[in-house]
Amino acid sequence: MPLILGANLGAALPAVVNTLHASPSIYRVPIGNLVFRAIGVIITLPMLNIIASLSLFHASEPAIVLVNFHMMFNVLLAISFLPFVKPCARLLEKWVPDTVNEASDNSPRYLDRKAFRKPSVALTNSVREVLRVGDLLKTMLDGAFDALHTRNRAELQNIKRSDDLVDEYHEKINWYLTELSRQDIPKKYQRRCFRISSYTTNLEHAGDILECSMTEVIKKIIQQNVHLPDYEKAAIEELKQCIYRNMELAFSVLLTGDVTNARALIEQKSIVKSIEREATLAHQKGLRDNQGPFVSGRSLYLDLLRDLIRINSHFTSIAYPILDQAGELSRSRLKNAEPLDVIATHPSHKRT
Repeated sequence: MPLILGANLGAALPAVVNTLHASPSIYRVPIGNLVFRAIGVIITLPMLNIIASLSLFHASEPAIVLVNFHMMFNVLLAISFLPFVKPCARLLEKWVPDTVNEASDNSPRYLDRKAFRKPSVALTNSVREVLRVGDLLKTMLDGAFDALHTRNRAELQNIKRSDDLVDEYHEKINWYLTELSRQDIPKKYQRRCFRISSYTTNLEHAGDILECSMTEVIKKIIQQNVHLPDYEKAAIEELKQCIYRNMELAFSVLLTGDVTNARALIEQKSIVKSIEREATLAHQKGLRDNQGPFVSGRSLYLDLLRDLIRINSHFTSIAYPILDQAGELSRSRLKNAEPLDVIATHPSHKRT
């Protein structure tokens, strides 16, 4: 019987050894199993003589006695410790805490320096992280629009945390790409590094506009009890849907470098500006006709439109280097575009 107890305890050790280098959430499971088995063995050892005297263990075949003991030990162990699973789990979370990267599942995870040996793989890794930045920005936009629709400022609380994550991504992606560009890699990969880095900066600026400007405008709309007319709500909804479509198209251009989609992205940008101009004219007409909000909030709607246009400009910025490399920039009206539309490195991009 002591050998059976030892075998039960020893059976838990391989799982512990095999998960030593696994994530803490995985490692905690075999540790918990080992702890439960060890406690069971410690409690059972002094009672072996009493257990051996039970009629259950008086079979003529020693093998049957050992099988019965093994089965009863594990059944009683499971029943006895079932109520203590959750307390033990909480205790193990303190003993074996999550690492920083695991606790923050949204942190960058694909920026592996080992991939520098294959630049195409390293660039793919960086693009995967940029796509995750896009998901964060989409979540931030959803929260902002939900707050505007429901007039609930609580919806805006997560935007600050999400923007902090966007800043973290921006810093780590650009560091990764800078380190990659310092390697002996072909010029086409150098250009790709710069393009991805520039676009990441554009996305970081879009996050800043969302967090520092757009959320403040929405807070004021709620605080000042400004109720937008239906035609202004419709214009915001139309802009919202255009921006979401442009986000999807922009990330497709980032992935593929497709010139046709890049050209379509610039055309969509012109459409968004047309919507903004028409919305501004309708707003001014509404004020003249006394259909708009009170004077104290008259500028908030225009501020919101401005922020949405600026955010859209940052999303669509990926199209310019694609068209420039294809030699199409000079054949479009883009050369005459305002500086805000061209690249995110202009200081004017940070105004809020």
